[in-house]
This record gives sequence, structure tokens and C-alpha cells, in this order.
Amino acid sequence: MAVMHPTVTAAVEAARAAGEIAMKYYQGGFSVTIKPDKTPVTQADQEAEKAIRAILARATPDCGFLGEEFGQEGSTSRRWIIDPIDGTKNFVRHIPFWAVLIALEEDGQVTTGVVFNPATGELFWTRRPGSAASATTSATAWSPRARRRSTPRPTSRPGTWRP
Repeated sequence: MAVMHPTVTAAVEAARAAGEIAMKYYQGGFSVTIKPDKTPVTQADQEAEKAIRAILARATPDCGFLGEEFGQEGSTSRRWIIDPIDGTKNFVRHIPFWAVLIALEEDGQVTTGVVFNPATGELFWTRRPGSAASATTSATAWSPRARRRSTPRPTSRPGTWRP
């Protein structure tokens, strides 16, 4: 496997840590509040963003942040853009299609991007210049056929999913 750029390494570490926090709530319980923009937020969103910020601040102390839950802090010319749980409505309903999103913006250009869905184990990253790369935490290679078998399907009862 090729060596990842340090910003990709830091973002992947942060995404995995945030995913661990989110899964604790996803598999357990959480309360939901509604933000002024009428979207839901949970303590999982807030804890995950705090963890992401802490990890990325240690790895890239010169960078600022623009986060879904805690807004802008620090530099705007080089900053991490964070959505700790993109798809909170799905998260709240226990639909496994949500993800941790992290991007590094440098002088108005996104140079690093990471998407991690802890519910499915899918992890994608990219670094500009260069090509996108992806990995999955699953030991099984991806195939369209295998994906169909493992994709949850709705049942007749809302909130109930079966493989």
C-alpha cells in the first residue's frame, strides 16, 4: 500500500475516532435536539466533532476549523471542514447510511477529503493532486453482488431493517 500524505493520515485517524464515538451512540441510545435551522443534532454529533478537532489540532496546529456543530475557529486560509455525522436524520432513525466527512481546504481549494461510514465500515479518501483511493474495514472484497446481499432493506415496520 502506498504511503498516505500526512493530512490524509490525520483525517483518517480523526474520522475513525469520530466513528467510534458515533457508533457507541448508534448502538446504544441518545437524545435528539433540533437546531435553529430545524435539523436534528445529537450528543454523538457534538462529541464526534470535538474528537475530530482535537486530533486534527495536534496533527496540524496551523489549521483552523469550520464545523457543522461548533462553527469557525482559527485560520480560514488553511482549515478543516467537518461534518461529524452527515446524515443525522438517518443516524437518528438507525438507517446505516450516514458518514463522518472531513476535508482540508487550503487557499480556497479542497486538498484532502475523507468519508467514513462506521456503520458499514466503508472508508474513502483523496488527496489533490493525485487519484482517489479507498479502503474498507471489511475483509471481504467489494463486489456488486456481495453489496446487494449485505445492503439492509426496509421491512414493513419503520425503523426495522433486515439484511
